[in-house]
Amino acid sequence: MSPESIDRQQGADMIPELTPIGRVHSPVTDPKKMVRGGVAATIELDPRYADALLNIEEHSHLWILTWFHLSDRETLQVTPGRLDPDAPTYGVFGLRANRRPNPIALSLVELVRVEGATLHVDGLDAVDGTPVLDIKSYFERDCVFSPKAPVLRPPERGPRYADLVRLARQHHRELCADLHLGARMALAAEERIGKLTSPGLLVTVEGPRCLVDTIQGLTRARFANPARLTYVEGPGPGVTVWEKPGARLVISATDSAAGRDDWALDAVSDEELFVIEEA
Repeated sequence: MSPESIDRQQGADMIPELTPIGRVHSPVTDPKKMVRGGVAATIELDPRYADALLNIEEHSHLWILTWFHLSDRETLQVTPGRLDPDAPTYGVFGLRANRRPNPIALSLVELVRVEGATLHVDGLDAVDGTPVLDIKSYFERDCVFSPKAPVLRPPERGPRYADLVRLARQHHRELCADLHLGARMALAAEERIGKLTSPGLLVTVEGPRCLVDTIQGLTRARFANPARLTYVEGPGPGVTVWEKPGARLVISATDSAAGRDDWALDAVSDEELFVIEEA
């Protein structure tokens, strides 16, 4: 190996000490109490880096890199049983586990507003006092619409429904009645037919465009390559059909599903919202 190659290798092995650019201010102080999907929080930058925020408001979302300073750095494998009792064991590099050799966390947040050197964000899963290492803007090319990835589902319906609403909003960008209806339909379908993003699951939507937008965002189903989604535009409230080998599910919304404001699971039952036919 040449002296130049040795110098380059030694340089690659010598990682300089990282200096935080700011701190997280969050209502959550205990990592075990962090809400799935994160919470509204602020990031207070060191004033020295305030100029680095120029024009950051042009981005709706940001990647936040933090140092999970309270994490265990010795664990190499975890079983996410608290999230999904049926989940297998994974190496920490196969999950977003906070326990890892170098607890660098990556969080996708929505930028709410900027006040001086302070960012107000939503969806940050870092506790109060967490050091911020870097901020990177989210760009269109960051999105892989139909990725292959394991799905970990909490056992309770409430957290699963909250996850679906959050994912649907990321795709549809609006919390409308059709989004909530689509999320409730998807929740019922997932309980009966399994993983919503399964490559073998075919979905048909009849109804308003907001409904199909929601279902597409939750299933990651494309109209081609391969075709998993079929859409027939029409008036609400709508019908969704879910099919995979050996199973077919038809969920037809009732008139009472139109124009609701309270979609909480304890406020309206599935039976009030739609009729389910299984074959």
